[in-house]
Amino acid sequence: MTEVDEDLEPVARPEHINAALMLSFGGVQPGREALAGDVYQEVYRFLGRVLAEGRIQRFKPYFFADGQLFDMIGFFLLEAHDRAELLALRQDEEFERLLAKAAAVTQTLRMSILNSGAAAGRVLNLHQTVREELGLVEGG
Repeated sequence: MTEVDEDLEPVARPEHINAALMLSFGGVQPGREALAGDVYQEVYRFLGRVLAEGRIQRFKPYFFADGQLFDMIGFFLLEAHDRAELLALRQDEEFERLLAKAAAVTQTLRMSILNSGAAAGRVLNLHQTVREELGLVEGG
């Protein structure tokens, strides 16, 4: 029998994140810099509220340290347990309104759903099955 060190705290089980939404944005439209800062803060506060409500599990803003990458200067990465949570968020009227504001002050705005964990495995398996069905690769 092994002894348990009572000073150790229990290890938290990792949270299973199977989907993410990347909301990327380009440079600010000339002359709209102040407005873009206000819109950014509004989006940030909205995402904080969505997080507090448990509709997403995490979000974080990123900006490219070395300047613009292609037509992006940064993005928000929102993480959720599953894709359905993110799809519901995409249909939220307030979120749609914020996206319209962001599109009006930036040169580009894109939204992409990403799969991870078990969901990514399902996507890979689906693509493999389709390739096999089309005769592009031999079955395993």
